[in-house]
This record gives sequence, structure tokens and C-alpha cells, in this order.
Amino acid sequence: MLKSFLAATAVAAVFSSIPVMAQSDDTPAPDTRIVSAVTMADMRAIVTGYDHTIIEEMPARNGIVVETPSGFKYLVLLKVCDEAAACQGVLIGSIHDIPEGTTWEILNQADMQMDAFGLYLANNQLIVDRYMILSGGVQVENFKHEIGSLMAGAPPLVRSIGQLAAAAAEG
Repeated sequence: MLKSFLAATAVAAVFSSIPVMAQSDDTPAPDTRIVSAVTMADMRAIVTGYDHTIIEEMPARNGIVVETPSGFKYLVLLKVCDEAAACQGVLIGSIHDIPEGTTWEILNQADMQMDAFGLYLANNQLIVDRYMILSGGVQVENFKHEIGSLMAGAPPLVRSIGQLAAAAAEG
């Protein structure tokens, strides 16, 4: 049930949340350039190209915090970087308050129901993420897809965890 709800929500949200996906005669063609590594400068250009705003730089962690026009905040961390700061891994994640009453059992149950996302706790917050492996090459358009999938899937997943926690508290 959770998967079908999230899938329906994802389809609606992905196509309505990212402005560059609007369908019209002046819609830009998908960016089919292939990349096998990115730098922070590349990631800044990618996210700001979607009309998202960088609200924090995390130089020590090789990352940025970004906000969409709708107010959704997410982070981008570059991983598996070489000496030239070209990275082959990109973690895209959102940070949420932990729903009251959440237990490890509930997190594990939710995590098993939704394989498309990583789910874990850090610094007393709930992290929902997606990870992109660039080695071998991916289209630049895939970044938009991954961000859109996170925007569509993370909020209902967090709500579901809250509902599971509330149900467990009721008995």
C-alpha cells in the first residue's frame, strides 16, 4: 500500500514540482550530455539551472544545501572524489524531524517497504536519500530525475513513518 501511494504521489509531484519540466513549445530538450564525474562547480550549475537556490555551502563535507521554489530543502554531497575534486558519487538527501514515537523497528519496516530511498538517523534527524553512481556515465538529465524523485517520495515516506509510530503507540 505504501509503495502504490508513494508511486502515485511521485508521478504527480515530479511533474509539478520542478519548473523546468513544464510542457510547452519553449521547453528545453532533456540534457543528454553524459558525465562520469562532477565537481562542486558542476553541481552548483546543475541545481541553479533548475531555479533552485543554494542556501548553504558545506566545504568541509564537499556539499551544498539547496532550496526549491516550493520551499523543499535538500542537500547534495559529493563522494568518491579524486585529487582534482572530480567525484563519481552524488548523495541527494532531505533532512526531517524524527516523527514522535519512532523506533528502530518502525524505521526498518518503512525502509524495507521503500527500496528506492536510503533511510537513516544522524544528529537526531531523519535522513531520506538517493545515491547516484556516475562511473560509467549518466545523463545530466538524471540529476533532475533523482531530485524530483526525492521531492516526491520523501515527504510521504516521513508521514508514513509518523503514522506507523502513532499506530504502534495506540497499541
